[in-house]
Amino acid sequence: MHVANSNWTLPPSLPDDPKRLCIVEVHHTRINRRRFELLHWARSDWKFQDNTTLSNQAQVLRWAYLDL
Repeated sequence: MHVANSNWTLPPSLPDDPKRLCIVEVHHTRINRRRFELLHWARSDWKFQDNTTLSNQAQVLRWAYLDL
């Protein structure tokens, strides 16, 4: 089971470890829905585990590190 092991952090603060997964609350503007996604911050983008980039139509609301 994945467990968030940090407090929720709000943008513009970003993770400092690109290898650690985060649980990220995202607002998908096109469909007007909020979802939780497993992502990691790599250089300048939020990415999924398969390294695809989070859509630019999605707004990150908050994030927390996961303890796997």
